[in-house]
Formats: sequence, structure tokens, C-alpha cells
Amino acid sequence: MNRKFELHTEDKNREGIERIVKSHFSSFSIQGQIGFWQGGIEKSLCIVITGTKKDVHAVVDIARRIKTLNKQDSVLVVKTLVHGTLI
Repeated sequence: MNRKFELHTEDKNREGIERIVKSHFSSFSIQGQIGFWQGGIEKSLCIVITGTKKDVHAVVDIARRIKTLNKQDSVLVVKTLVHGTLI
């Protein structure tokens, strides 16, 4: 079964974020959005990666590297089991 990984982070250093994700995956999406963190509003990103159970370690590495790059308290990682087909 496939997994959909979502990483939610502040929208800064986008080129650096893209480099970090590209170091592990060749296919992914980055969606701009508005987020709220500790009562404040901020521009944020949702990085969407479809993969397998084996990819969880790479996703955690990406989140840690983004957290360090952007000097953030945390990066939210959401994992969802999905049934999907490329057509």
C-alpha cells in the first residue's frame, strides 16, 4: 500500500527546500498556503510526496534538514495510507 507524506513548514528558503527534497525524491509537489502557528499567521508550504513504507526514513531526514535550514521549532510530518493509481 502506498503512503502520502505531507510536510508542513514555513514558506522561506524555498530553493533550499527544493534541493533537500530533490536529494531524495524526483517526483513531489509543493503547495503554498497560509498557516497559523502559536496564534500567529504565516505563509507556509505543504510538500506532498507519494511513496512506500520504506520512504519514511527519507521523509524524516527531509523534515529534519528543513527544520535546521529554516531554524524552526518543528516541521509537521503527516503520513496517510492511500490507494492510488497512475492513469
